[in-house]
Amino acid sequence: AVLKRTEADRWAQAEEQKYEMLENEYPQRVADRLKASGLSGDADAEREAGAQVMRETEQQIYRQLTDEVLALRLSENGSQLHHS
Repeated sequence: AVLKRTEADRWAQAEEQKYEMLENEYPQRVADRLKASGLSGDADAEREAGAQVMRETEQQIYRQLTDEVLALRLSENGSQLHHS
């Protein structure tokens, strides 16, 4: 929630990245997971696999955003320390 407030543009880009993944990769990733576990066609397994794929995707996207913002802040603070 902090990044959503303090880094609105970056947050919007991360959200866009998530929606693009939902459109382009999500169905195949869920299908692959179901096939690998032999559960294709099982509605309960599909819901669970979908939730797992979504959690993993959000974790990856938001972790990347967090790392980028932290790196930016550290470099900003580092340059301020050298100019003091």
